[in-house]
Amino acid sequence: MDLHLPGRMGGIEATRRLLRLVPNCRVIALTVLGDDPFPGQLRETEAMGYLTKGYPAEELVRAVRAVASDRPYVDSSVAQARMLADWDGGAVSPFKELSARELQVAVMILDGQRTQDISNTLSLSPKTASTYRQRIYEKLGVHTDVDLTRLAMRHGLIRENPESL
Repeated sequence: MDLHLPGRMGGIEATRRLLRLVPNCRVIALTVLGDDPFPGQLRETEAMGYLTKGYPAEELVRAVRAVASDRPYVDSSVAQARMLADWDGGAVSPFKELSARELQVAVMILDGQRTQDISNTLSLSPKTASTYRQRIYEKLGVHTDVDLTRLAMRHGLIRENPESL
């Protein structure tokens, strides 16, 4: 399951619905983001595996085998990052405070989408999309999209692209 599915429903919500409809299904989530908050929110959906895109083929084989055997699987780069964070005092990402829908909207904001775009994509009223934006700002203690972007960069949710500078 791609956690960044385009359209109305993100991958986290799609995973929840899929597992409700097909309880014996096993889901391995894929994302470009190796940092929190996705692994924690994914646990809430009861998905069994988590891989960041760009994994080697052997990693996918290990994940499929583990999940098929009813064992959870988190890719090695995520596991290593979490272990280092624990050793380093375990700085908690403020993005963990966001609901799945708020996180979906935050990712769309970070992708440069305007409130109207978010409203259209998620089939929300513009007022509801704006309310999500304000709620995200309040929970994260930011005031602008630039502040949100800086916070996301500090917590490794997005990377600075030197080619775009």
